[in-house]
Amino acid sequence: MHMRRRHQFVLLAAAVVAAMLPSPAAAATSTQVASGLDSPRGITFVNGRMLVAESGHGSTNASDCFFGGPGAGTVCIGPSGRISRPSTVYLAGCVAGRLGVMLDWLPAIVRLIAR
Repeated sequence: MHMRRRHQFVLLAAAVVAAMLPSPAAAATSTQVASGLDSPRGITFVNGRMLVAESGHGSTNASDCFFGGPGAGTVCIGPSGRISRPSTVYLAGCVAGRLGVMLDWLPAIVRLIAR
């Protein structure tokens, strides 16, 4: 009798655990709302509008780059950071993301990684 109760308890515990596991249908989905971002680093919402902080790419001018020391590699500094406001527009029944730049020419410091 004691073993039968133990088996029932194990079966009940297994059923509870199985019921708590997420089902494949409950998987999270994502929707792309913008493209063309330059190294996005964070998002926030202000008055219901999404703002994206972009770190930029530093500079494409070789004179703006220097060796940052052992382990740091090459570091480039330039005005390529910005704050953007992605918005969704509907054109001819299709959803298209549009990117509005709120503030640009922010300083960007980027460490280049040799490949």
